[in-house]
Amino acid sequence: MAVIGQKKEEGTPYTPTTFSHTTKTIIGKTVVIKGNLSSKEEMEIHGKIEGNIDSEKKVDIKTGGEVKGNISGDEVRIEGKVTGDITAKSRTVITPQGNVTGKIVTEKLVIEEGAVFKGTVEMGGGVTKTETKTREVKNG
Repeated sequence: MAVIGQKKEEGTPYTPTTFSHTTKTIIGKTVVIKGNLSSKEEMEIHGKIEGNIDSEKKVDIKTGGEVKGNISGDEVRIEGKVTGDITAKSRTVITPQGNVTGKIVTEKLVIEEGAVFKGTVEMGGGVTKTETKTREVKNG
C-alpha cells in the first residue's frame, strides 16, 4: 500500500487517509457463498450467492454475478442473474445483461431493453401501497 502526500514521522502510528465516505462490500467473481448475507453498507456481487441478501443500502449484482435467494435493499441493480424475490425501497433496475426470475416489490422499476424478467411486480406508493401486475417480459 502506498501513501501519497503523507509523511510518516519516526515513532508515530500510521493512520490511513480516508478517501471516501461510502463503505462497500465486494464479493469477488471467484467467491461462492452458501448462506445469508446482511449488511448496513452497499454490496457489489461478482460471484455466486446461494442464500438471501439483506442490505440497508444498494445491492448491485454485476455481470457474471448470480444469486439464488431473495434480495432486499434500498436500491437493487441487476446485471447478472437472480432467481428469487427482490424488495427495493427506492428502485430496481434490470440492465440489458440482467436476468430475473421472481417477484419484485419496489417503488420504481426500470427494465432496460434486452433484459429478461419472468415474474410479478408490485410497485408505486412505497412498498406498503402496491399495484400488482403479472407479466413475462423479454426485451430484445
